[in-house]
Amino acid sequence: MSILKRKKIDSRALANYGILAGLAQFCYILGVVFIMNNIGRFFQTQDSDFTILMPVLFLLIFIFSATVSALMVLGGPAYLWHEKKYKEAMQVLGISLSTLFFAAVLVFLVIINF
Repeated sequence: MSILKRKKIDSRALANYGILAGLAQFCYILGVVFIMNNIGRFFQTQDSDFTILMPVLFLLIFIFSATVSALMVLGGPAYLWHEKKYKEAMQVLGISLSTLFFAAVLVFLVIINF
């Protein structure tokens, strides 16, 4: 976050920070999806006592993931907004969301081509 603490922030550093935040979020999503797809291997029991805990585990992972995602995407812009750097905050947020949109389009293209 040392990039964000400067008095004057150049637009290239903002773009790099936004792209990095978007890519970090995309990698985090891939990791969570991998864990969610493979978690059944750890809990291969048909016991009804543990069946009720699966939705609880899912919701706990979901809430944790939403918090981490909010920190990754909104943390930098929120800090800039707090420092009264409104234009820079909106730039970083826009670049982060654009990176995520670009990643979503790429994933969509991969899905329809396979």
